[in-house]
Amino acid sequence: MLAALLVAFVVLTCLLVAVLAVGALTALATLSAPVSVFLTSVVPYVAAAAILGVLEVVVVVALAWTLVKRSEFSVRGGRLESLANHAERHSDVARSLGLSSLVERPPERRREDALDTLKRRYADGELDEAEFERRLGRLLDNDDVDTARARRERARLRE
Repeated sequence: MLAALLVAFVVLTCLLVAVLAVGALTALATLSAPVSVFLTSVVPYVAAAAILGVLEVVVVVALAWTLVKRSEFSVRGGRLESLANHAERHSDVARSLGLSSLVERPPERRREDALDTLKRRYADGELDEAEFERRLGRLLDNDDVDTARARRERARLRE
């Protein structure tokens, strides 16, 4: 998917530059002609450039979305979520868009990430068995608290 989007981006960019260049040369060549001749010769290039520009924007948005989804930045440790929360604290525009709600990881995903991190640290030897067991117990206790919070929040939203 990423490779196809990159190819589409390059092809569309080349086409857009070519259409704009030919359109500009056509406009320069017909400057001394009557307005009707000028417009009939330039309008097709303007329309083509507009269509290519819209397609380019769509491809760039799809490319950015694919890169964000593929990157560790959006998945591990909630970095994108904390960045959105920070932006909302300092920007009225970000707050009005509700950025954090768009990138917020569900509680079960946060627990999975925490458990994966804990397992990795234990496997890498950063934690001994006792520390691993203690943190695992705390994580499971928090799981019960998160579940209760989620139930209360769902009940509140139903009201």
